Amino acid sequence: MKCFAQSRTLGWLGYNKHSSGQKTVYKSFVTTTITMKIMAQTAPSRPMKYPYTFSAKIAQFPYKFHFTKNWFLKYYIFGFALSYPIFLYIHKKVNSPAAVAAWEERQRKIAAEEHHH
Repeated sequence: MKCFAQSRTLGWLGYNKHSSGQKTVYKSFVTTTITMKIMAQTAPSRPMKYPYTFSAKIAQFPYKFHFTKNWFLKYYIFGFALSYPIFLYIHKKVNSPAAVAAWEERQRKIAAEEHHH
């Protein structure tokens, strides 16, 4: 059995020997160290006692609790989902080229009447 320093040295050289004598190639020590540091930063072992940053507050917000316990939030989301197709239909009809041309003509007539008085 190898000690820690010996296995670290072999890892630094880029290979390691199994008990059977077969060599296995590993990544360099620097790449492994950098990867381990990045992984350690993205996966904390426990959440902060108080989330100071805005992104930490968003990440730790109890969304499921508020969705199940708060009737306003639940029905607000359902209401938005149900009314969105209706408002999209109205928006498409109002902003169609024919409706825009009719509105411009109506505004032109109103402006012409007000200008003559």
